[in-house]
Amino acid sequence: DAEAEKVAKVWLLMDVPGRKFIEIHCANTPDQIRGCIAPGMVIKKNKDGIEQSRVALDKLTKTVGGWDATWELEIVSV
Repeated sequence: DAEAEKVAKVWLLMDVPGRKFIEIHCANTPDQIRGCIAPGMVIKKNKDGIEQSRVALDKLTKTVGGWDATWELEIVSV
């Protein structure tokens, strides 16, 4: 359904110590994130954002098994 495709989908991260309402969603610039996580395929040349965020989110969604899948994310310092 074309109308359903227009709805913004997000992943809500649960049980993050000291944080609430962290989402993984499409975004291209820092002002669109505000404490959330946005996947991207390319870092912009001026390093002030990312490109192809929707493509990256679609790949992530497919990798974890779809929007209804339950999965675990571990973020580590590198």
